[in-house]
Amino acid sequence: MKEHKFQQALLKIAKMLRVSKKDMLSSNRKQHIVDARHFLYYVGNKKLDIGVCYMQTYLRRMGYGISHPSIIHGVQKVERMLEDTDVKNFVDEVVG
Repeated sequence: MKEHKFQQALLKIAKMLRVSKKDMLSSNRKQHIVDARHFLYYVGNKKLDIGVCYMQTYLRRMGYGISHPSIIHGVQKVERMLEDTDVKNFVDEVVG
């Protein structure tokens, strides 16, 4: 059930930020793609209540390997960005 919601969040974030799912699930380091992945980690962890280990498993099933510390870093980065109203509204729209 949570994996399905996680995949829905991935597709919604990709669409809203005009990033392909393929790019989000790649090692591409362009800033806008990295930001999209970080939003996915944050939404998955904080809004959908998915543990980091489960996110790693879901992402691995989609062909993307990511380390535990990298996911935590992405979550923390978005938490720092939430002071910006636009970022907060974006996150709310993803889960809303």
